[in-house]
Amino acid sequence: MKRVRPFALSLLAGFCAAYLFGFIRVRESAAHLLEKNLALKDSGQIPLPGEGHFDTLASLNPALFGALFYAIALGAGAAALGFFYGSFLRFFGDKARKILSLASFLPSVWALLLGDILLALTLAAIFFTATSLGMAGEKLKGKEIIEPLAALLIAALSFSPILLSDSGGFITVRNAMVRAPALRAVSDFYYRWTLYPAESIKPLIGLSQPLAGYTNGFSRQE
Repeated sequence: MKRVRPFALSLLAGFCAAYLFGFIRVRESAAHLLEKNLALKDSGQIPLPGEGHFDTLASLNPALFGALFYAIALGAGAAALGFFYGSFLRFFGDKARKILSLASFLPSVWALLLGDILLALTLAAIFFTATSLGMAGEKLKGKEIIEPLAALLIAALSFSPILLSDSGGFITVRNAMVRAPALRAVSDFYYRWTLYPAESIKPLIGLSQPLAGYTNGFSRQE
């Protein structure tokens, strides 16, 4: 049986962990929006996005599809960065690797300082797994350097919207998506089920900057 590549495995683990995180976040947001609109209805005001959407907001669909964007942005970006860091640690001895690998928990500490326990647990799972997979093996040589370079490229793409856009990562990624037919289908499918992006996906405003210090990016929205 063909061996699974460590980089692919780290991306898969990051994707799954971030998908679960996104599912919980969007589910909470959709439930909050439903509760608010039911209160508006009971008070005699017109709720948005509308009474006909209550069943959808109460379903799992917004969370199931909204979580994909967390998985792609947070999962892939964090896993790639963690794998690259782990690969870099191959240049050190075993004892130094173990000590330096503890730095993979720094993003989790940052999330804890923000008061976001769920984000901290998610980042810990992604970075620890990716870093461990990255630093497994001997010193990099030959073709083995391709995977760390690919990881660095993916991580750089996660941060580039922060540096290149004045409007923010989410808007940059959204605009790129609507220009690509294949990705536009995913985007349309997502917005179809979230219904009210102005509020129901507010936590996704930091879509492409999972680790950039935007506290409203992947943190809990009150």
